[in-house]
Parts: sequence; structure tokens; C-alpha cells
Amino acid sequence: MGDFSGELMPSYFDFVVSISVMEHVPLDSMNAFFQDCSRVLKTGGNMLHAVDTYLFDVRDSPLARPFEERIEAYLSFANRPDLGIKLTQEPRVDQNLRFSCRYASQPDNILHEWNLNRPSVKRAIGQVVSLKSEWIKTSEGRH
Repeated sequence: MGDFSGELMPSYFDFVVSISVMEHVPLDSMNAFFQDCSRVLKTGGNMLHAVDTYLFDVRDSPLARPFEERIEAYLSFANRPDLGIKLTQEPRVDQNLRFSCRYASQPDNILHEWNLNRPSVKRAIGQVVSLKSEWIKTSEGRH
């Protein structure tokens, strides 16, 4: 999504679903990503995204800032009449979302694999979580 492929017809799909994809979309490509998702959705169609991120116990951690910026970017698409999309529920997260690391949200074997890819982010200060989100296409918008 975001390349506006002519192979994907406008207003064709009832659903656009991604799992562990949005966290890889560069922030400067996020608008094109959402615009293209909206383009291919029928009015009344839904986008469902599961987004992996880290949440941190430590406030103002330099490790946390890139993840906070991504959450801010996702929230900027909560209600976008220009794209004809809005979240189906009010967001229940904000930029100050924190996680208490004394709780685990994923099985240890999954955390182990994810933490191999991010060795500087340890469970002692951060926790991998998956944010679930659902948008509805309310109108054609002004792509």
C-alpha cells in the first residue's frame, strides 16, 4: 500500500488487513499508506491493523522516543475526513502510553525472538505489545 498500484481497483475491497506491517512503513510514507488503503476500500469498508511497538516504563528514555513518534503518527490518522476514514472507536492510547514491565504481554519465546532484533531494548525498561486498530471508510474523501 502506498504505491497506488493500478492492479488494485479503487473502492473494490471490503477489508484491508495488516499484521505487523505498519511499524515498517516509514513515517514520511504514512500518509500515502493510509491514502492508498482508503482508495481501495469501498465506502463502509474496514481497515484492520495490528501494530507491534515497544512501550516503556522509563519516562523520557531516548529509546522510547522513536516509538512514541510512531504512536503520534498513527493517532494523526484517527479521524481524517480528507481521506474518508476514521477509527471505529475513540483511541484509548496516547503519546504518554506506558507499560509496567512487571507484567508480560507476550509469551517469553516470542519476546526472546523479538528482543534478538532489538538487543538494546530489554524487558527491564520496555515491553513489546501489539496495538489493535480498526478504521472505517466513511466517504470517498478528497484523495
